[in-house]
Amino acid sequence: MNEGVQLKYSDAFFVEGNYQFITIKMDENKNEYVTSEFPLAATLLSMQIKLIGIKPSKDDSTRMEFIFNKDQVIEKLIAGYWAGSLRIEPKHLWNQIRELKSRLKAQA
Repeated sequence: MNEGVQLKYSDAFFVEGNYQFITIKMDENKNEYVTSEFPLAATLLSMQIKLIGIKPSKDDSTRMEFIFNKDQVIEKLIAGYWAGSLRIEPKHLWNQIRELKSRLKAQA
């Protein structure tokens, strides 16, 4: 993992070297992290981050937002995701992708 990447709870972050920019929503008063990035959501589930819920995006009605519990490791996992440095067992990731798709279909 790129040790130079430091994140704070904010509206956005930039991972140097990968030139990735993504808006994230972290409310410091709540223990929530919200993303509409499906692959990131599946990755966080694979890394044992608790999914609180799924809701339609306020900004884009065609997208869904995945709401996770914020904990001590979520920032490092997000940075590792964008840096491409996370290692995940493929079958476990695939199971989380199927689980997320199932939850999305159930809400439709």
